[in-house]
This record gives sequence, structure tokens and C-alpha cells, in this order.
Amino acid sequence: MEPRKNASVHQCQHCSSTLVQPLEWSRLNDFGWQVTLRCPECWETYTLILDQEDVNDFSYYLENAFTSLLETIEELDQEAFESDCECFIIAVWENNILPMDF
Repeated sequence: MEPRKNASVHQCQHCSSTLVQPLEWSRLNDFGWQVTLRCPECWETYTLILDQEDVNDFSYYLENAFTSLLETIEELDQEAFESDCECFIIAVWENNILPMDF
């Protein structure tokens, strides 16, 4: 079986979501990979036969998406920390912190 060129591996074939997730990767031969994907939006699961170039591109796409997710989590964590600090500083200024709070 020859690999199929699929320019939009990262896009769901059913609903066009860009959130598809690989469930399984397996090498078929020197030319292709069998990749099973699932879409978290429409819950469709399907399998594609991809060449090495498509697998590499998809892998880089997933890595970039993961990096973006981590950066967003870090930003949200920093915002929550700053908010907690502001609340604590206000409580100290208003004498709302007592020894038994620690």
C-alpha cells in the first residue's frame, strides 16, 4: 500500500477541527506509516497511511501545539500567582492577616 499525500493531517477529515490527536503510530515499511487519529470535537476516529514527510510535519505540528499549550499554562499560572499576591498585600495593608492564619 502506497502512502497517501495528505496536506492537512492535523485537520479532522470529518469536521475540519485542528485539534486531532494521534492514538497510534506504526511503521508499515520504508515509505509509510499507519497513523490512527481521533478528533476531540466530533469524536471521529480514523486511520491514515502517511509518508515520512507527512509524519515529520505532523510531529512538528504537535510539538509546536504542545509548546504553545505549555506557554499558555505558564501565563495563566503567573496571572493567578500575581492575583494571589495582590490579595495578600491588600489583606496585610488592611490588617486582615492574623497570626492564626499561618
